[in-house]
This record gives sequence, C-alpha cells and structure tokens, in this order.
Amino acid sequence: MTNLEKEISEISTLRESKGREQETLEKISELLPNAIEAEEWKSVAKLYWESHLVWQHTAMTEMSKPKQDQDKKIIKQGSEKMLEFAEKAKDVIESHDIEDMAGGAYRFLGRSATFSGDHAKAKEYYETALSKYLGKNLKSKLEVSGFLADSIIRLGQPEIGLSLAIKTYDDFYNSELGQDLKKEDYFTWAVWMSGIAPRIGAALLDTNADFDRAQLVSWLNQAKSELENPTGTVTWGDKDFEFRINELNSILERIT
Repeated sequence: MTNLEKEISEISTLRESKGREQETLEKISELLPNAIEAEEWKSVAKLYWESHLVWQHTAMTEMSKPKQDQDKKIIKQGSEKMLEFAEKAKDVIESHDIEDMAGGAYRFLGRSATFSGDHAKAKEYYETALSKYLGKNLKSKLEVSGFLADSIIRLGQPEIGLSLAIKTYDDFYNSELGQDLKKEDYFTWAVWMSGIAPRIGAALLDTNADFDRAQLVSWLNQAKSELENPTGTVTWGDKDFEFRINELNSILERIT
C-alpha cells in the first residue's frame, strides 16, 4: 500500500466517525492537491467520493431527526455537495478511462439523485451502475440493488421494490457473493446489509404504501441486532455503526 493509499484508508475510517465530518473534509482538502499533482487519478476520484460520503452523512444525520426538527438547509446543502463531488469523480473517471470505477461513478450519481428527490434519474443511474460492475466489483451489485429497490418503491411500485429488497437482503446472507464479502470485509457487508431495511421502511412510509408493519419492525430489529452484536470482525470504520443505528432507530420510531 502506497502512502497515498494509506492516507485515503485513514480518511475512510475517519468519515465513519459521527461528529468528525469537518475534520474529515479538512484532511481531504489537504491530500487532494498532492494526488492531483502526482496524477494519481484513481486516488483523486476516491477522494471526491469520500467528500460525497461526508456530505451524505451530514444530510443523513439531519434526516434522522423528527421532520419538525429537521433543518432543510442542511439537507439541501448536503444533497448539493453530494452531487458536486459525484460529478467531479465521474469526470475524472471518464477523462482518464478508469474502467474499474465506472460502476461506482453511477452509484454515487444515483445516491445524489435519491437525496435530491429525483427518483426516476436515480433508478436510471443505479441500473447503469449494475451493468458496469464487473470482476472484483461484482460485490457492489448487492449494495446498488438495495438502492434500486428504494427508487422503485418511490416511483409507485411498492410490491416490485419490496420483493427486490427482500431478495437482496437474503443475498447478503445466503449468496456466494454475500458470504464472500462478509468474510473479506465485515464492516462493508454490515453497513450495506443493514441499510436496506431503514431505506425501504422510509420509502414505504413516505409513499403511504400498504405493507406488513410487524414484518418491517422485525426486519429493522434484526438488522440492528447484527450491528449491536456483530457476527464478524470490524477491521476499519466505526465499530459502533453509529450512523446506521441512528437511521434504524429513526425508522423504528416512525413506524411504532
């Protein structure tokens, strides 16, 4: 691992720590000019993605509050910054023909579209991302399938979206891809897996869809239990999964 790669890895862990968003952005700002000067374009794109994720966490933290307590300006700023850095990363990836990051480029654009409320565009981006994930990046299809399910529900097809979400969740535990990811990187597996239930719960509630509330509560609690009692080893990131547990609690409060 090069020095630059090591520093990016440290940033990835830092951005998972709630309350350290500004510190993370400052470290990215310090490192980015060096990566650009060295023409390490993969690293440049990754740093733009790290910035995107920090702003996503900022928006998520605000969105996890009761609606009457949310600061819409913070959510709007977070969504706009997410898009800004997703587009910057895509420009770098495309201009330097970084093929193994092409799926990620559309994954991040999809998240930006979701947070800004353009679910048709998000669906389009997620489908493009799924078509571009190949080889070692196949595992990312698990995460993006969960995102796509959310978009489908918000576009008025709750049964189709919920069916995809349930299948994707099952794949995290029972498919070869999901089992391999869990062994290889438990933290990533746990974050991706546990994001499906709260995301789907919010989509179902926001669209006033008919669904089995007891089943969803059980699903949310199951995901939360995995994070509170890990069945794997956390080797990076936040061992307390604070961002995700806050999100799970927020949806549990809304539904119960």
